[in-house]
Order: sequence, then C-alpha cells, then structure tokens
Amino acid sequence: MEEPWFEIQVFPSVVELLGGKDDGEVVYEGFRVDLKALQEAVFPLFDEIEAWELDNAIGQADDLPRPSITISGRLKGGDDTLTIHICTFPPADAEPVEKHSTC
Repeated sequence: MEEPWFEIQVFPSVVELLGGKDDGEVVYEGFRVDLKALQEAVFPLFDEIEAWELDNAIGQADDLPRPSITISGRLKGGDDTLTIHICTFPPADAEPVEKHSTC
C-alpha cells in the first residue's frame, strides 16, 4: 500500500492591470522569503526532512516548478509525506485573482 503524499505549490498571485497604457496586462510581483523564519515555522511539522533545496535546473524533462525552494518530508505522527514548493513564478496557466487600477 502506498503512503499518502500531499503537495503544495506557493507562488505569486497574478493580477490584471486596468487603465492606462498597460490596460489588460497580466502581471505578478516578486516576493522575499525569510528562510530562517520559514524553517522555524515549517520544520516542526515534520518528523523527518528528506529535501530542503533550491532547484534552479533548467530544461528538465519533468513537470516540477522551477526555480523553487522545495521542502519535503514525513509529517509528524504518521507516514504521510508533504512536499512544499515555493515558486518564483506563477504557473503559465495562472489566472488573475484581482484587477488593479493603474489610473
């Protein structure tokens, strides 16, 4: 029997600009990750960390999000595995979640 595996992808939200010369343009803003705070917040969820890495490999023949910070391991109190990808870009098919006025 396979053990349950859960995956979470975190990425910048996409917005549509309204008005002005950029009307209708779909954009996203970058963000910063405090790695020490992330470690302190997330690591206690796990009994064992199997991966804690930056993946910036380009041209790979898989569907992993890149570049990303990945944390993966066995959750406390069970055999469930959780993988978290903190992605620098939204997926290509991401739809805007908000509209921002540029006027």
